[in-house]
Amino acid sequence: MAGGAAGAFGGAGGTGLRASGGGGAALGGAIFVAKGGELTFYDPKFIGNYGVTGGAAGVAGSAAVQGGAGRALGEIMFLDGDTTLNLTDDAIISHDDAIAGSGELRKTTSHTLTLAGGNANFTGKMVVSGGDLRLQNGGALGDTAAGTVVTYGSISLEGGISVLGEKLELSAKLQNISGDNRWGGDIRIHEGEFVNDAGTLTISGKILGSAEMSSQLEIKGAGATLLTGEIADTRITKWGSGTLTLSGANTASQWTEVFEGVLRVTHAKALGTVSYGVNVGTGAALELSGGIAIAGLSLTVDGTGVTNGGALRNVSGVNSWSGALTVSSPTSIAADAGSLTLSGEINADASDLTFSGAADISVAGEISGSGKITKSGAGSLTLAADNASFIGEVHVADGVLIVADSAALGGIAQKTFVHGTGTLSLTGGVQVASEALDLSYGGVLRNISGANAWGGDIEVKAAANYATVESLSGTLTLAGTIFGEASALFVTGAGATVISGVISELDGVDKQGAGNLTLSGANTFDGTVDVSAGVLRVAHAQALGTVAQGTTVSSGAALELSGDVAVAGEVLTISGLGVSNGGALRNVSGTNSWSGALNASGATSITASAGSLTLSGAFNAGANGVHFGGAGAITVSGAISGAGGEFTKTGAGVLTLSGVNTTAADFDVLAGKLVVDGSIGSRISVSGGATLGGTGTVGDVTVTSGTLAAGNSAGILSTGDINLTFSSALAVEIGGTTAGIGGYDQIDVTGLVTLAGDLDVSFLGGFSPTSGTFTIINNDGTDAVSGTFDGLAEGATFDIGATRFTISYVGGVDSNDVVLTASTAPVVVTPPSPEPTQPTQPTQPSMTPEDIRQAFTGSNGFNPGAAKTAQATITLPDGRVVENPNYKAAAALEQLIVRFTAGLINEANLADQVADLAAPTSAVALQAYQFFTGRTPGKPGMAWLVDSLDNANDLTDPYYAGFNTANRYINFAVNLGVQGEGRSGFEAGYGALDFTAAVRKAYDAIIGLDEAKAAGLDVDAAIAWVVSQKGYFDALGGSALGGKAAMVGYLMFAGFDADVGIYSDATHDWLVDAFNGQAAYGVDMVGQAGMSFADDIPA
Repeated sequence: MAGGAAGAFGGAGGTGLRASGGGGAALGGAIFVAKGGELTFYDPKFIGNYGVTGGAAGVAGSAAVQGGAGRALGEIMFLDGDTTLNLTDDAIISHDDAIAGSGELRKTTSHTLTLAGGNANFTGKMVVSGGDLRLQNGGALGDTAAGTVVTYGSISLEGGISVLGEKLELSAKLQNISGDNRWGGDIRIHEGEFVNDAGTLTISGKILGSAEMSSQLEIKGAGATLLTGEIADTRITKWGSGTLTLSGANTASQWTEVFEGVLRVTHAKALGTVSYGVNVGTGAALELSGGIAIAGLSLTVDGTGVTNGGALRNVSGVNSWSGALTVSSPTSIAADAGSLTLSGEINADASDLTFSGAADISVAGEISGSGKITKSGAGSLTLAADNASFIGEVHVADGVLIVADSAALGGIAQKTFVHGTGTLSLTGGVQVASEALDLSYGGVLRNISGANAWGGDIEVKAAANYATVESLSGTLTLAGTIFGEASALFVTGAGATVISGVISELDGVDKQGAGNLTLSGANTFDGTVDVSAGVLRVAHAQALGTVAQGTTVSSGAALELSGDVAVAGEVLTISGLGVSNGGALRNVSGTNSWSGALNASGATSITASAGSLTLSGAFNAGANGVHFGGAGAITVSGAISGAGGEFTKTGAGVLTLSGVNTTAADFDVLAGKLVVDGSIGSRISVSGGATLGGTGTVGDVTVTSGTLAAGNSAGILSTGDINLTFSSALAVEIGGTTAGIGGYDQIDVTGLVTLAGDLDVSFLGGFSPTSGTFTIINNDGTDAVSGTFDGLAEGATFDIGATRFTISYVGGVDSNDVVLTASTAPVVVTPPSPEPTQPTQPTQPSMTPEDIRQAFTGSNGFNPGAAKTAQATITLPDGRVVENPNYKAAAALEQLIVRFTAGLINEANLADQVADLAAPTSAVALQAYQFFTGRTPGKPGMAWLVDSLDNANDLTDPYYAGFNTANRYINFAVNLGVQGEGRSGFEAGYGALDFTAAVRKAYDAIIGLDEAKAAGLDVDAAIAWVVSQKGYFDALGGSALGGKAAMVGYLMFAGFDADVGIYSDATHDWLVDAFNGQAAYGVDMVGQAGMSFADDIPA
């Protein structure tokens, strides 16, 4: 039929229409099929613009339309009646509005019907009971009210379409053919499946289960499927290599099973209620994303996931799973990004469990089972539960395993292996009792924070590499045996490490990092010990192992001795000044000794902050000199050799040299006491209030603001030349009539004698001579004594108790000895005062004690009644106990108050003596700022520098308590002249000068060349001595410019200490003005007299 008017066929009896056309044939017009009729096309080439209608509205009729393969059905309209469409081959209805009406359209047979156009006028139900109904248009199913039913066969989407609002009852298959397609209506599942082999299929409507039967939905294919709507009463099973994403808040109370591919969960309730759970099969993966917390669901996982990426895998966000987790075969859990927390119980049974990935995993639930736990990947794994029921091994191959519970690694002692790039970390105060540890080929044991301990043995397998113990903060204690052949152990980090167990077999121990390592075990290893950085504390005589290889301390590091240990035979090589200049070798507590050879490599420092240290081995001081310091005692009984550098002694402690020393290096005693009971040919300089004593033999001696005191009680000290300057003292103890031990002190001089300063004589053991002579300086040869003691000219007398001494500088056989002749001091009888004719009134002091204390605060910069003065000593952060200078100054002030109140000193005397007490505080800030900036600090600046709550390291804080007064000046000068606001001017004025010229220029600015000469000082000798200290100043200043700044600081101290010079006078006057409330802040207190930068070098 072609092109005619509409025709009607069929009737109640079910007569039908069959239509076929050959090549080029076409059907035109409308075709109506009456109630019960049948319409059939045979092999049509093209059928266009025809409609097929059943019987009257509401009366069920039927029509069959048949087309051949590759044919296209044109616009066919099924109106009103229910219609069954049977195809003998695949067909396409390509035009819009090809289907209209409210009748039900049934698709049968196994062939594919493709709807390419939209059917907006079709309001009936679409039923698919065979073959595939393929949709290429989002409106192909017409109006959404009636819905679609797929009982057999399939309904397919392709071409990037969205079917919105269409209800679907699915007992068969919904599949994605190609492109990104979407189904937006609700879907009721009986036994259905979604299949997606290409592109993305999104289901945004609800997925509901059947009321009559248990519903199951299977997701298949290699493509991506997204279920964004609610899922209720439906069991989800995932098959195929594609990814299924669940992002809705689902209420399903059925199992979710992942047998193949990936199930990605992006909503906390995406897996439904807790009634059932989730199973992940071998080769499949469950992924979490988007910051979700899944509560209460049980999870069973097996295998290593898709391409070994993890059967449970965190792909983004901070996610958590609180339900129980069961592992029944070797399984991997991974976190690629974000973090994953597992807080439910994990039953690993006998299966191995691997945690991997670049992100962090935290396991807060208990782990049980007997399999193996492995940590791989760059991320971290935290075990925070008591895993007493776990009895397997733990392996850390990569990344970090954090132990946050003492039993996190299991209950029955097994073994933990850390190797390669793996790290085992402890945190939170855990005590791992007996777990054995294998640190292999670069593995790391780390302390994150807190006081943690490992009690099991540690085997180090490093071959040519090493294993590392690292303490970032807190304290890590290792109590088990540490062993391993051909292996080295590195100990590093800024925290503390204590190894109390025995170290055996190792090739070496290397201390690195800023923290402290304490070795307190009887170690038997025969490798080297290297202290490359930080502190190694020796708390056992055998802590350093056998003596085969020795110990080396690098510059900036320190070896400390503690707890009464005697290290025998170990060769020690040290260099540098130690940590914070505290000493490369340091005694921190107890009576300790070192009998092995000691080698100094470069300038180095040995200190005793407390207790005593004895060095009895041969001591090669090298070519750069050695510094001795601290408040404790150091005895060097071994012979000191080495021709270069110089020795310095600082700190309040005592250094004793009792060996026969061959070094001729100069020795500068800047603080404390040097006792020479052996022999040393060095030139010795004493300053800064220090003392030289002993019964041995020394070279030439110069004492500047210090004391020469022979013996250890009474004794003879043999010297070369002696030169006692104006601020020095010779201390003589007299306890008998013969020189030497048991008698009296004597200096036996084999050179020139130059005297100035004080003579201090005291008696021992109640001895009080009334006759006899005492040769206190036995001068060899015939050279005369030059100078006299202050106030004691030839023949002068002075009284000590009941003894009067007469001094002679021309005594002895050669008429050049200094001799004291004793006699009885005359008794002075004071007649009684006459009775007053009338009572006298006592004179009232001009200042009250509280006035004086306030005036002290104004001049010295701190309140004598403040908390900083309460204790006589201060314990520094490094454990040293030092004198509290604030306490000392406050105590001295109270004595002055007593003397002033008693009328023994007047107000002018009081102000002068209070000014002297400011030497370690206000005077430091005044002089340093005057020199480097040209003026004193302002009033707020002075308070900030001396005593301020806003400055944690002001001059009255514990930071400076460890500095003697000289070092306070030096420290301030280096800070201002090298690092602070004075650098530019100082560098311009002093940077290009050689050290000698710099000393002369600074001496003239601070003390004054003319003033010093007028006072009778040997200026050239003083400058030469300061120049000789260049190495010491350079070490303190850290550079050539810093050495010059340190020299400037020392000159300020020396002038103020000796009460001489431009800066001393100006500072003293300023302090007196401050005491009287008249100080001027931020001024040039020295004026033209104290020029420092721009002036020329004085001749």
